[in-house]
Amino acid sequence: MKNQKNERGITLVALVVTIVVLLILAGITIMYVMSDNGIFGQATTAQQKSDTAAVQEAVSTALVSLYAEVYSPSKVTPTGDSLELTQLFKDNLSGSMTPTGTVTATVGTISSLTLSDGFTVTYKGKTYNVTYKPSDEAHLQNGTGGVLATLNGASN
Repeated sequence: MKNQKNERGITLVALVVTIVVLLILAGITIMYVMSDNGIFGQATTAQQKSDTAAVQEAVSTALVSLYAEVYSPSKVTPTGDSLELTQLFKDNLSGSMTPTGTVTATVGTISSLTLSDGFTVTYKGKTYNVTYKPSDEAHLQNGTGGVLATLNGASN
């Protein structure tokens, strides 16, 4: 009887090399997915930028709506020499945004629309401090458009 060594299979060395290569590939993949510059890190950064842009757009749109209200005084009740526009401002924001502060304008003028100090908008659990510069009104007055309000960071 002949002793044949025709058995088919893999050697232990081939198995170890395959496992080592797979571990290296898994390590590289995990590093690219989980690091700050990885897929999850970039997705988180993109979500934060998107949320900030949504708040900035909503606040600017609400301010433009208030300008229209100032030009239509029949829709607003003057209190003394100013127009209380806070509720109108809140109504013009997205339902998922909660504003805190006061918005007023001087009767008959558009150049004195003001946000109270410490005006904030809360969106998705983050609070954005809103600042408003009267110099930004030039965008509306000369028809160039643009962002009316500036957001100062977000806090939890």
